[in-house]
Amino acid sequence: MWLIVRLRLINGSWSAGEAALWTAGLTLATLAHWWAVSELCERAEREGARAWRAAFPLSGVVGLGALLIVLAGHSLTVGQFAGALSLGLLGVSGASLVGGRLSMARCGAAVAGLLAPVLWMHAALWTELGWWYAGAPWAMVFVGLGVDSLRAVRARRGWVRGVIVTLAATAPLLALAAWEMVKFVRDAGEG
Repeated sequence: MWLIVRLRLINGSWSAGEAALWTAGLTLATLAHWWAVSELCERAEREGARAWRAAFPLSGVVGLGALLIVLAGHSLTVGQFAGALSLGLLGVSGASLVGGRLSMARCGAAVAGLLAPVLWMHAALWTELGWWYAGAPWAMVFVGLGVDSLRAVRARRGWVRGVIVTLAATAPLLALAAWEMVKFVRDAGEG
């Protein structure tokens, strides 16, 4: 991230003060995202749920974020990195469902909590993907955590609760991705 901020500073599009503020703000936002992912993972583990309950919604959020990067940001490389992270989280979900005793709280939260927002920020700053698209996947982790905190959802156990949290966290991203697909098809038909 610092390389992108440094390039904007060298190119003269940002002053030293702006670069310092962006670096501090993005660092704080990344740490907040890491906390939210970690809390989602630890909550599932405390309640005896398998790792998939945290890994599956994170996989959906990161995967749809990757799709938005490719569709709206036109960056296949950054989208592929985010897609690989999503597939890794999906693999953790599958291994957890088969019976493996995996802990997302111990290692997965650090990887997903720090790597995913850096990819989204990279897409926003480097490919000039709109902040709405780069920030939407980030915000959906907080939505998933908030929905998981609702009393009606907390009363559910097992896969039902995991599906509710996954749908709450991914539905807005799915709508954005569908919108981008419609625009892509419409633009391709005109060109």
